[in-house]
Order: sequence, then structure tokens, then C-alpha cells
Amino acid sequence: MTLLNLSFSKANTLIKQSDIESQLRYSKNDVSSIVSDFLDSSPSNALCNRYNYYGHFTLSVIILDLNSNNFILFKNRETDVWGPIRGHINSESNSFEEAVKDLIDRDLKINPDCLIPLNIIDGETHCLEIHSSLIDKIDLKNETTHYHHELRFIIGYAGSQNIKLKGYNYSNYQWISFKSDYSDEYLNSNSLKDFDQVIYNDLIHYKELNSDNSVSLSLPFAKYEYESAYKYFDEEDYDKAIYFFSKSIESYKNVYNDEFEFSPEIFNPSMKPAECFLKQNNPSEAVNVYLNTLNLFKEFSINDTDNYYWYIQLELYVKIGRVYASLNNKEMALYYFERAKEYLNKSNR
Repeated sequence: MTLLNLSFSKANTLIKQSDIESQLRYSKNDVSSIVSDFLDSSPSNALCNRYNYYGHFTLSVIILDLNSNNFILFKNRETDVWGPIRGHINSESNSFEEAVKDLIDRDLKINPDCLIPLNIIDGETHCLEIHSSLIDKIDLKNETTHYHHELRFIIGYAGSQNIKLKGYNYSNYQWISFKSDYSDEYLNSNSLKDFDQVIYNDLIHYKELNSDNSVSLSLPFAKYEYESAYKYFDEEDYDKAIYFFSKSIESYKNVYNDEFEFSPEIFNPSMKPAECFLKQNNPSEAVNVYLNTLNLFKEFSINDTDNYYWYIQLELYVKIGRVYASLNNKEMALYYFERAKEYLNKSNR
């Protein structure tokens, strides 16, 4: 194919063809012939130049809140259309990771330390998909009809959901569940397959590179470790499930610095390993798990008159009693059943 003879009065971007080819190599959707032909016919340093009206590569960024699995939709001020942040590639960006952060910085007042690169492949941030759309002629801007070849990135966010907009492009925003039907409009099902595990692996990668980073990733880690554990539990791989449940407990304990603060979510991974041990015919270890969970109440000075925590402790006494009953240890079974009865009587429930 003949290479187009293009020259521009304004600077080309620093991102080159080899950078783009690396992105397309790992795209989770098929690269169209339109993109391939454009890549072959345009000069390497003009592929991302916004004044290349044969077409150019652009970005969109899905910002995923790692604590809630929500992502942000923005309302375009000119079109009133909702979508992720979109824009041209900054001519001074040296990499796509830098270009993504530059695009976010253009439109949001956000702490850059709260942004966590995702979909890391060979140590580099990669887009999930690429989509091409034909952009209409705009006389006021002297723009002719051309293609935008949009590279769709995703980036993790570990800050407050109360963000602030800046600039002109967007008039409003809203957080939407990442697992809602809305996400299908921006990413295909292949891109979302096993994505929880992808995020967890990327968090580990980020933590290894940024051990002194001030952003607390304990809660995101706890959540994804728990989800990984539950996945292995469903697959009946109980050893791996126990491992990830224990990792999740460690992360939940790190969520709060103050010894009197407490993350109630910790009880889910704390109790679940007992079910794994029971599946493995190891009731003694199951009892130890339940007893360790009871000790969490003492460790965090939890008031057992609270209805939620009262119910969990009652449930634990009953579970321990049942395990001892299955072992024909009548004395211990009776002891814990009596404790459960005392709880019921004390609360008049």
C-alpha cells in the first residue's frame, strides 16, 4: 500500500507505530481492515495527530472504582451523550499510560496517586479494545470527515467517589455498576471475562512497584482476594480457597489503622475456610477457624449487643456445637449449645 505524503503545521505525537501495534496485538476484539489499512498507509509519527484527517488514533478511559466495582459515565456538554472520558492523544505524551493520565488530568480534579494502571501486559498498560467511528465534517473547526480509531483503556481508582470536573468537555457524571448492562455498551463480553482476576493480578503488580505509595489498596485487595477464594471454593479447590480467604483476612485487618475501627466484611472470609475444612473431612481445623473468628470480636473490642454482631456470634456458637456433635464430643457440643442459649436468653430475642 502506498504511504500517504502528509505534513502538518502542528506537532505530531511522540507515540509511534510500534507502540500502537503493541496495543493492537493484545486487543480483545478484532482489529478491522479500516484500522489495518490506515496503519499501513499513514506515516508512523502521524498516526495519532489530531490534524491528520485521513484519520487518527484516539483514547477513551473507563475509570473503575476498585472499592465498589463502579465506573464513571460523563455527560458531554455539547452532545448530551453519556460515556467514558474521550479525547485526542496529547502530543507530548511519551507512552499510552502517560496519555491516559494526561486525558484524565484534562477533565478531572483527581489525585494522580489514586490512579492504578490496569490490563498490564509485559509491564505496559494496554487497551482492552479498539473501535473505529466516522466523524462528521465540522466547518467551524475546518475539520473534514475522518475516522477516529478509539483505543479503549481501563484504569483503577482508589479515591473518593466525590470527584470534581474541570474544563469544558463534561457537564455531569454518575457512577454505574461495572457489572450492569451499561458496561456492555462500552466493552464486549470477552473483555470482561475473568476480569476480576485480571484486576487482582494488576493490583499485585502495582503494589510490587509502589510499596511506599500512600494510597491504601487494602480494601480492594481484600475484596478481590475474597472473590478469588470464593471462585476456588465453587471449583472445589479448597486448598487455594483457604489460601485466598486467609489473604483476604490479612487485607481486611489492614483497612483501618485505628485498633478500635473495624471492617465488618472480615467475617465472610473468616468463617468460610471452616466450610473448606469440613469438605476435606477435617472438622478439628473447622473448629479452629470458628474459634479464631470469635477471637476477632475480642481483638476489635466489638460490642456484642449490636444486632449484626450478636447474630454472628450466636451463629458461631451453634456451628461449633454442631461440629463437636458430629465428632460425638457431647461435652463440648453441649457447652457451645448452652452458650448459644445464653445469648438468646440475654438478649430476649
